[in-house]
Formats: sequence, structure tokens, C-alpha cells
Amino acid sequence: MTTNQETTGSNPVECTTFKQLANNFDATYNWVKIQSIGDGLKPKILFLKNVLAPKELSKILQIHYVFVIFFLIEKITKYYHHGTFISVTLSLAVWLYLTYILIKFVKDLYYTYWTLGGIFLISLCVDIFLFPNPTKILAMMCVLLLVINFLGLYSPLYYPMVNWWEYDFRFRHDLKIKIEGDNEKEFEGRLTDLRQGAGCILSFEDFEVGKKIKIKISSESPQQIYEAEIKSSRRNIDGRPKIYGVYFTNNDKEIRKIIEKWKIELKQRKWNKYADN
Repeated sequence: MTTNQETTGSNPVECTTFKQLANNFDATYNWVKIQSIGDGLKPKILFLKNVLAPKELSKILQIHYVFVIFFLIEKITKYYHHGTFISVTLSLAVWLYLTYILIKFVKDLYYTYWTLGGIFLISLCVDIFLFPNPTKILAMMCVLLLVINFLGLYSPLYYPMVNWWEYDFRFRHDLKIKIEGDNEKEFEGRLTDLRQGAGCILSFEDFEVGKKIKIKISSESPQQIYEAEIKSSRRNIDGRPKIYGVYFTNNDKEIRKIIEKWKIELKQRKWNKYADN
């Protein structure tokens, strides 16, 4: 007889002993999932990733691939006219590796994408001011593409603004909500970071990306129903809620106005919090 069990804790060795579990088990520790099937088999370690809806991922990758192509052309042009063979080879190898890392960061929704993107932006700005055409024109085109990428990713669907201190109830400025799934069962959660017709919800419940949900704000009277679709999922550390990027699908203009009202309310709460401290 086999069973499936998921165990969490401060240390995967302390929270479970592999020999004490049944033949099949899953042990999860933060971003690492330890999986074993069959008695005596070596456990398999899997690294859990953030999940983004395929359509959204395809959309953001397309513009990034265009940027990478123009960026590499810009660097090749610059080094061809202003560098030696060795410097060209080494520099291109470094930038090829960094562009690969940039694409990986955006695929996995790592926040370090913004730091690396800033390095690319600084490099391009230096090329604009120090080198003549055609390098300057190509660099300006790359800056434009990179800024478009930044604006597209500046959304709760991809990079929600949830700071570590906001998990402390004394510093919360988000909204208590009820989340309703397909079975009409309600779960508690929090709504925060409303931007660009989207927001992020914090919940300990598991929701699949692509799932349609209904959101009710607890303090609202009378309560409105906000229809939304989960576009992304972030796995947080154990003991803290998961973060879901949701896009509001209500086409009703009145509902959209109410969402904007709550957006202003969240901003006001945030400023009041800092003013009080």
C-alpha cells in the first residue's frame, strides 16, 4: 500500500525521515520539492518555479527576443568599428551569456530581472553618448525596446509589489477579501497592488493559473462581485501566503470605476501608514 504525503518544516531532515514514510512521498521545503517513488529509490529534488499563463509568457518573450536581437547587433556593430578581435570575442561572449540570463529571469519572474535590465540600460546609454552612428541609432532603438519591456512588466501579473514588512499585521494596508472558486466555496485572502486593471491576491489556498474566480471585498457595503482570472502564481516561503496575479475581467464601466476607487484607497492607506510611523 502506498500513500502520498507532503511535509514542510524548517529543515527537511528534521521534519521527516525518508525511511519512515511510505513508498511514495512528496516533501516540500520552501522552493525545493523532494520526491521519491518506490522503496529504496534515491529521492529526486525538484526546484519549484513561479508559474505564468502560457499566453502571457509568450507575449512578454516575443518583445524580449526582438530586443536581444537588436542589442546583439548593436554590440557587434560597436566592437567591429571600435575594438580588437580579442576584445570583440570576449565582450560578445559576456553579453551573450547576460542576454541568456535576462531571458531566464523574465521566464521565471525573478525580481533580479530589474537589476540586470538596469545594467543593460546603463550600457546602452553609455553607447549613445560615447559612440557615433550607426551604433548610436541602434542603441537608441534598444533603449526604446527595453523601456517597452519595462512598462509591460510593470504589472501585478508579473512583479507584484509585496514587501516583506507587509506580512506583519501592524503594517498592512491591503484589503481583506473573500475568494470564490468554481464550487462556490469561499476562502479568505488579501487584495493589494492594484495597477493596470490587475491586482495581486494573497492566499494560503491553491489556485491553478488560468482559473476564473470571484472576489468580494469584506469591508465593502453593498458588496460587489469582481470577476477575475488568475494569470500568474508565485510560491512564497513556508508559513506565508502564495501570491497570485489576477486580471479583472469585468467589462462593466461601473465596476471598473469601483476598482479605481479601491486603488486610490490602497494608496491612501499606504501613505497614512508611513505618516503614522
